[in-house]
Amino acid sequence: MTKLKFLGGAEEVGRLAIKITDGDTKVLVDYGVIPDKPPEYPMPPEPVSDIFVTHAHLDHIGALPLYYQGASPTIHATLMTANSMKPLLDDSVKIMNLEGYPVRFNKDDVSSLFAYLDVARYGGRRRRWGGGSR
Repeated sequence: MTKLKFLGGAEEVGRLAIKITDGDTKVLVDYGVIPDKPPEYPMPPEPVSDIFVTHAHLDHIGALPLYYQGASPTIHATLMTANSMKPLLDDSVKIMNLEGYPVRFNKDDVSSLFAYLDVARYGGRRRRWGGGSR
């Protein structure tokens, strides 16, 4: 049976994070913030094998570096989304420091997530969660 758990974004616009569990498979769709003063984060990271990023707005990606402080799930995004993520996340670190907000992650955490990036190409074949191809 497939289960959905909202770690954020269920009753608001922003900080979207949806954990999907199907048997032993645990994946996450987005992990964002509400870019407020101070930023509002979703619930703490939970173990997942993969993270799927829908697009590069902070309410969908703004908390992603928190996952790479102790885990290493594969992150899936299109090339355009991946290219947009780093400047937005680096800028978030800069703003946390300038505004005096608690620094939840740093530039090393931002860089770490790109080591686990799997770029999805439009119309390309992807591996199934169970190992086969689509």
